[in-house]
Amino acid sequence: MATASPYQSPVISTPSPSEGSTPNPVTAAPAPTPKPSIDTSMGCGDEMCDATETDGTCQADCEGIVLKVAGEGDVTSAPGTMFSVFSSRDVVLMSLDFYSDFQGVERVEVYMKRGAFEGHVSDRSAWKQVYNNYLDLGGSSISTQLNLNNRNGVPIPADEQVSFFIYTNSGVRGNVGTATGGTLTNDHVLTIFQGIVVEDKFTASDGATRPLSFKGSLK
Repeated sequence: MATASPYQSPVISTPSPSEGSTPNPVTAAPAPTPKPSIDTSMGCGDEMCDATETDGTCQADCEGIVLKVAGEGDVTSAPGTMFSVFSSRDVVLMSLDFYSDFQGVERVEVYMKRGAFEGHVSDRSAWKQVYNNYLDLGGSSISTQLNLNNRNGVPIPADEQVSFFIYTNSGVRGNVGTATGGTLTNDHVLTIFQGIVVEDKFTASDGATRPLSFKGSLK
């Protein structure tokens, strides 16, 4: 059987400096750029925007938060609905998604006011318009996004309540409510309360309203 001969390392002749060559300087490889990490020392990265965090100190938790209401119970609709939102910290509500009765181009209006809507259902002067536009509505199965206040959003100060009024001739979809003002859903920052049916803009009296649970999302 043939046996492989022992390996012999080749001899490489390197010219010495005295032979007129200049050694190439050794350049260290650049250190790799560290990947950005999430500071978890204060809870950042736990998917909860805590009171000590902001979108500047913890984007992972505090940027692009969405509070969605899937809707439970019998489906209903009305030309408009009023409901309130409470925030435990300073936030800016950038957009509101809702479902309409019908698809197609229609005008949608959104108003807001500081505090509760009760006692101000027919008081136009108490409300500020934050959306007014014609757009292609998605209907009852595809939500339509409304970018509030010319994309500047609606600020909600900490520990305050803000009310919203959505109105469109295509109808606002929701669920039959159980008690106006009852908690509909919440997370660690926002609480959405059950609202009311509004048949006509700023004409209905408080006593002529029925509970309605908003269906959609706040962003």
